[in-house]
Amino acid sequence: MARSSSTILILTEDYYGPEFFKDLVDRLKRERFIEVSQRIKSEWFPGKCNPKLTRMLIPKSHILCKIIVVVDAEGGSKVDAKNRVNQHIPDNLKPVTKYIVFSYCIEEWICEGLGIGRSSYQHPVDCLNDHLRNTKGEDYEKHMLPDFVEEIDITRLLNNNQEFRDFLNYLKH
Repeated sequence: MARSSSTILILTEDYYGPEFFKDLVDRLKRERFIEVSQRIKSEWFPGKCNPKLTRMLIPKSHILCKIIVVVDAEGGSKVDAKNRVNQHIPDNLKPVTKYIVFSYCIEEWICEGLGIGRSSYQHPVDCLNDHLRNTKGEDYEKHMLPDFVEEIDITRLLNNNQEFRDFLNYLKH
């Protein structure tokens, strides 16, 4: 089926993710990592294994040229996390659906983009929380996620994070 639009939809299971991705896309456009004219929207979706996702996507299927699903493996299997979402993607949208699966959570990008070192076994939220306590005397809370968009080093992410490179490539192509 031919797509009548070139809208890219970023779906994130993180409640504060849509604002984070809106701000990130705006920054990527401003800094010319992606075309300014691209239509990119971001929305929250109700969890990995939820049939509401299907009902949410069906009415939009005619306007989408691509879906980027951003999902957390939360320390488990990345393949399982992807498959739990994929079963709720309508069949006609599966060919245009791409996945970004974090080992733990989106804060991996924040830690990498800020140069916060962590082992692969440390939870990124704990590392970010320790960093904020040491540098600003405050604890990390999820609502702060969009606040980091302007602080992260995009070049560092591109050089060191495969998920971020994949994300940028999905936006470009």
